Amino acid sequence: MGLNCCKQCRRPEFDTLPTHDVPLNDQQDASEKKRALLGFDLSWPCIWFCICCPCLAVVVVPLYYFLIQYLTNLAVDEMLVIDEVKVMRNCLDDLVPPNMTANIWWPGCGNPEGDMANLNDTCTLPCYQSEILHQMDTEWQKAFKQVFYTSRVHPSIETIQLGGWWLPAANPNASRIVIQHGFQANSNQFRPQLLAYMLRSLGYSVLMNNFRDHCYSANSTAHVYEWGHAYPYDVLGALDYARNDPDGILGGRRTSDQVGLAGISKGAFLTMITLGMEASLPGAWADAPPFTADAVFRQGASKRFRELGLPDFVFDISIDTVWENVQKAALEKDVNLTEHSPGEMLPQGPDTARPLSIVCNEDDNTVPIAECDRYKELLASYPAKYNVSDWTVKGECHGDSHCMDHFRQFTDYL
Repeated sequence: MGLNCCKQCRRPEFDTLPTHDVPLNDQQDASEKKRALLGFDLSWPCIWFCICCPCLAVVVVPLYYFLIQYLTNLAVDEMLVIDEVKVMRNCLDDLVPPNMTANIWWPGCGNPEGDMANLNDTCTLPCYQSEILHQMDTEWQKAFKQVFYTSRVHPSIETIQLGGWWLPAANPNASRIVIQHGFQANSNQFRPQLLAYMLRSLGYSVLMNNFRDHCYSANSTAHVYEWGHAYPYDVLGALDYARNDPDGILGGRRTSDQVGLAGISKGAFLTMITLGMEASLPGAWADAPPFTADAVFRQGASKRFRELGLPDFVFDISIDTVWENVQKAALEKDVNLTEHSPGEMLPQGPDTARPLSIVCNEDDNTVPIAECDRYKELLASYPAKYNVSDWTVKGECHGDSHCMDHFRQFTDYL
């Protein structure tokens, strides 16, 4: 490497040593004669270049690999390793729907610590009115039941017992909707709780599902975030349960066209996948669905890099390798993070023009608006398969712009 770096210092007229005497004038000193005989122009800049080039390689290459390993470890922790505190939040506190609203965190207000009086317009405004939460608390005093069921059986996917909340509508013949929570979340957190209240207020019975390794659902052998690998079968298992009522506690079976899906963030991602997989689904509602797990990873990584004070070029030179390493780490657990992507599954849906509603926020700081644009571009190619309605808004709620529009625009959302 050192010789390659120094090639630019070589004097071409002396590539071959002269066979005759080279006359020296009075100004040519001994060092110049030595340079000529050696065939190198050993000026100080070239000397430093020859020394520094291999030294830089010795320093930079190990530093790069150290950086990749460090960033990979961070990425695996964020994208793959189950955060037990987050996925179990509000699930170990003997909470049930009647006391849920008064004991979980709400935007602007925090946790009211069991006192609904702490949820008032002083803390909810200007994003939403506290009356919404008080009406939800009243609604949650009505019928509910914790239910358990299994993921849909598949030969290459571990079958897991899942658990969630059954919130029946007043009408025993009501249609049913299965809700999917977001990344590192569960049924007992504020986003799916408000969505469930909105749907039951509209007359639907609601099943609030939890993915494997989350809240009331059992742990899997892999015990990592699985994205498109196993989670679609958790959604399908919940769907089967809501349709078939195998335990006889939901009020009887429902036909396929009476049970739909709704999802938030990663739950919306899985709703999209399932809509493509399950031809009998009548339709779906998706709020801020990522188009790929990769996109969510890159968005989160870019924010994490900025928090660490790393310059943009570090992201540019490392992110592809780090994502490959995350996927390899998942494969070591027999989990394929990129399996069953929406881009792969949605085109497989039937030509029945099923209704699909997508909510997007241009200011979303977790799922970039470009992800919604990718869905629109894809779905525009399949008008016979999907009757798409998209609602794109702007704005935030108490500093958060991700899946907050059912708070911000409560009356217009559904």
